Amino acid sequence: IYGANRTWDKAVRGYFDNKERGLIALGSVLHLMEDLGVPEHSRADGHIDVLQSFFREVPSHYENFAKNINISSLKIPEIFSKNSEKPYQYSNIENIFQSLSAYAANNWFSEDTIGVKEFLEPKIISQIKKENYIFFYNNQNKIVLVGQKIKDKEIILNTTRNDDIGKQWLTTVTPEIVKYGANLLDIYFAEIEKRQKDPSILYIDRLQA
Repeated sequence: IYGANRTWDKAVRGYFDNKERGLIALGSVLHLMEDLGVPEHSRADGHIDVLQSFFREVPSHYENFAKNINISSLKIPEIFSKNSEKPYQYSNIENIFQSLSAYAANNWFSEDTIGVKEFLEPKIISQIKKENYIFFYNNQNKIVLVGQKIKDKEIILNTTRNDDIGKQWLTTVTPEIVKYGANLLDIYFAEIEKRQKDPSILYIDRLQA
């Protein structure tokens, strides 16, 4: 969040010093926010691809799944129109970041945080066996884990190596990210308008930079 705050300050000041750079910085803040919708990011689970062979880093199956999806197929505008969805109304970016991070961390596992006691959620409510697989469901009846039976008793648990988990994650989290992102944009342009009306605020910003 500290890094996002620093970039946020640059985005606000930059709008007046160099509008293009200010908006690029705003895009960076939005990127940081969107990342928190990915369980590996919200659960502090390292997943850098280039380190896999050296440190046995497990990649983010969520991110890999999302790379192969055409975002227009999610029909986000239709979802917002049908459900009368509106942006969230948080008053600062810290609350936006914390809320989205908690949402992702509490609703999905990441590969290296399955069974980690630090995370109390998500809770497994039920399970269904299908051939050599066991599908584990949370209290929203969404698949959050898949167990693959190996040999007689050993069961290997994983996250989005199963497309059902990836699809449920992406279709659920994307509208949330859009609402948080719209909230962030509202705050940003409110800050810009505030400084346009009272240039002394911008003067103080530059002194503190």
